Amino acid sequence: MKRILLLAAAAAGAVVVGQRINAQRAEADLWAQLTDEAPAASPEPDPRPTPGQG
Repeated sequence: MKRILLLAAAAAGAVVVGQRINAQRAEADLWAQLTDEAPAASPEPDPRPTPGQG
């Protein structure tokens, strides 16, 4: 009986640790996204119509 309780406690602890790791990873990803340099600006589209466009 003690082994089953110990196994259940270990499983519950593993779940809690896994959730904390996932939360920390998600927060780190969010900070990385917010602090990354802005992507290079895309060039303005050419206002001239391409051949065959009306």
